[in-house]
Amino acid sequence: MAVRSVRSKKTLAIGPQLSNMPSWNWVGEDTAKELEKYYAVIKFRSLDNIPQSDYLMLVKHPLRKIPIQKIKQRKTKVIYCPIDFYHNPKQPIVTGK
Repeated sequence: MAVRSVRSKKTLAIGPQLSNMPSWNWVGEDTAKELEKYYAVIKFRSLDNIPQSDYLMLVKHPLRKIPIQKIKQRKTKVIYCPIDFYHNPKQPIVTGK
């Protein structure tokens, strides 16, 4: 399968980038590096300044702190990676209500 040219790559924002968090290094940073082959990756540091993108990958932070509805209005697809956040299988269900 051929990789698309740089011009036609969809954008993927990944963050928030926290260099002092091991989970950022092994999920955020490593994933960003691998996905740069297929997407124009934008790493961001602040939940207050989430860049415009086709896809948004949120690492670690609880969704209640993130303006998801505002992001979805931009037609951005959201990928959520709740690293070390949920401690039992029912917690994601409760959060989603």
